[in-house]
Amino acid sequence: MFILINIIYLFGSTDFFFLNFVEYSLNCRSFYLNNTYKTILFVILLFSIMLKIGFAPLQLFKIEVYKGIPFISIFFYTTFYFLVYFLFFSLLLLVYLYVFNNQFYYPLMIFIIVGGLFIISLFFDVIALKAFFAYSSLINSILFISLLLGGIST
Repeated sequence: MFILINIIYLFGSTDFFFLNFVEYSLNCRSFYLNNTYKTILFVILLFSIMLKIGFAPLQLFKIEVYKGIPFISIFFYTTFYFLVYFLFFSLLLLVYLYVFNNQFYYPLMIFIIVGGLFIISLFFDVIALKAFFAYSSLINSILFISLLLGGIST
């Protein structure tokens, strides 16, 4: 909600086509509308989405959730819950907010590096099968975010 209120404040609308058009036209004229504020705003958006999908290093609740639920629930949680949020996140970055990729690139890279190192340090201490599933889903999410980062850079 905070992000939406600030986007309306900055651009006057939340229509994705209008946001991309205004941002592209302002960048073409070399008129930058408070770049630092936009960067902070989109870092907050990334942090909230990463917290929602349980991305590393913000995944501490995910391991406890995986340990407490049955295997069929783990399957549905991993497949549908994560997949829906991640596909929406990918669509948001690659299609709807295409012009703002400058603000997304470096925070995503920081999430990948810190999350990857954190998962590698914890992955070899796993003895429970459900915790292994949680860590493997986190590794897959890091790989998906790396693919998304590759899509942003092109």
